[in-house]
Amino acid sequence: MTLPCALAGIIVGQITATGLGIRFSSMINALASNSLLLALVATMLMALVLGMGMPTSAAYIMSATLLCPSIIKLGVPALAAHFFVFYFANLSMITPPVALSSFTAAGIVGDNMWKLGLEAFKYSFIIFLIPYTFVYSPAMLGVGSPLEIIQVAVTCLIGAYGLSMALIGHGIAPLKLIERPLAVAAAICLVISEFYSDILGVVLMLALLGIQWNRKKKAAAQAA
Repeated sequence: MTLPCALAGIIVGQITATGLGIRFSSMINALASNSLLLALVATMLMALVLGMGMPTSAAYIMSATLLCPSIIKLGVPALAAHFFVFYFANLSMITPPVALSSFTAAGIVGDNMWKLGLEAFKYSFIIFLIPYTFVYSPAMLGVGSPLEIIQVAVTCLIGAYGLSMALIGHGIAPLKLIERPLAVAAAICLVISEFYSDILGVVLMLALLGIQWNRKKKAAAQAA
């Protein structure tokens, strides 16, 4: 752990000395045009790039030093900003084109590294949405009342299930093509964790599960 931190310190020092850190913040602010969502997307992409091929500690140190100040200036709490950057800096390990963890696993099992890398990216896609809940719903980090924390935890779990259904194509029963985007929409509504979006997400999920349950009962009746 000492060596990666030392190497990251050298890189961060060079970036600070050359003024590249200020340019990173300026780039994010320019791309975002004072929109928090656009700033978060730009920060996510930059954190993924900065973290590629780096161990956990070094990826976080570099990304936090260069990216956190710009989104904190937009009103994001410091804890949420650091967790947001930490997640995406380390998600580079399963994000092509580098995806060191996925490629290492492919070498161990003797599978095609690009195929396994893309599958790992697909099945872990829910993790790419969770950091956004840190920013928009700090209760996900334990900041807030017990009721808020429970609400966010439950809705995010249901949203994760909905997105998993959409990616795999199967829940209680196989999903039809038109049902996949509905499952994605329900998952996004639930992960956002706003009151009205939660209600919409729950309604969509209940409707999808009801349709699947009826389809499963009909299939079982026909098989009998």
